Amino acid sequence: MFKIKTLSAHDGDCFIIKIGREKEIIYNILVDGGRGRQIISQLKSEIETIIQNGEKLDYIILTHTDCDHIWGILELFKKKLIEPKRIGEVVFNSRETLSKEFSDIIEKDENLLIKNRISNKISYSQQESLYRYLMDERINQNMTAICIGKEPQLVLENVNFKLLSPSYESLKKLYSQWDKEFRKRNNKISKFKSDYSESVESLRKRAFIEDTSVVNGSSISFSLEFSGKKILMLADSHPSVITNSLIDIYGEREIYFDLVKVSHHGSKFNTSDRLLKTINCTNYLISTSPKNSHNFPTKEGLSRIVFSNYEKGKETNFFFNYKNVYCDIFTNEEIEFYKINFIEPNTNNEILEIDIWKLIEN
Repeated sequence: MFKIKTLSAHDGDCFIIKIGREKEIIYNILVDGGRGRQIISQLKSEIETIIQNGEKLDYIILTHTDCDHIWGILELFKKKLIEPKRIGEVVFNSRETLSKEFSDIIEKDENLLIKNRISNKISYSQQESLYRYLMDERINQNMTAICIGKEPQLVLENVNFKLLSPSYESLKKLYSQWDKEFRKRNNKISKFKSDYSESVESLRKRAFIEDTSVVNGSSISFSLEFSGKKILMLADSHPSVITNSLIDIYGEREIYFDLVKVSHHGSKFNTSDRLLKTINCTNYLISTSPKNSHNFPTKEGLSRIVFSNYEKGKETNFFFNYKNVYCDIFTNEEIEFYKINFIEPNTNNEILEIDIWKLIEN
């Protein structure tokens, strides 16, 4: 069994990964919590089903502390919709956790201290509330910073977990700029101009510009491999970090994945040509609601994926957690020429479940 459910996370991420062998060990991993009223009812229902099956949430992975990734989990805890005893571990980088790792280092680094002096007040209240809840309920009492080089070993029998992001330097930078970064994010919502009227050919030729967000750069991204099947969960990560991590692990060669969760909801700044040359995959999952405030996914980001597979003689399958997200992105001629397929839930309220074993390799 190797399945991933894509929940209605509004403009965020929320996935439940079920992995293991029936009648033996089954693991449930919740990745992020999305936001919006619909996600709460879906999460509640999914968790109740897990418990009724005599299982638990072995891990909750909060990739980073942006609202569209953390809100749903926090609401579950606030409304007491999940019992602490049903949780194995919660994995995330809180400011309090990073303080244990970096406070002495930052104090000694005069350049960082002068540029980004940290106040005693934690400006990002949602992650503070979550951290306090975990401490009060005695979940993860000894949380440590999670980054490359200090990999958390998710104890999953016969499952290979590889941490690909964030880097130590990314977390250090986040901690040194915490208040400034989250104050900026709370006051401003980035919105991209729609590029749907432009062609795949013109967009894929544009010079790639990488995301510079400190918060996105702190994303926990990873791969999971079970019985020869492999998925790549990229959160909102920076592609240069992911590419370098993959090369460090596998060497200078193309790595096959059965499914890739596209970084940052299909933003043009988070999927690079270099990353796409490093991986070999025809199945790409995009988490975002239609007509969202950011105009995600961008056609430029998706065009890079489409053209990369076209050059390899492969089709591209895009999976969406909402209906009608893909409408108007590609022309009918582009869909036919580049062999693009779209998979979505049957109804607006239905959760899309992807069975990794049933994905077609080509």
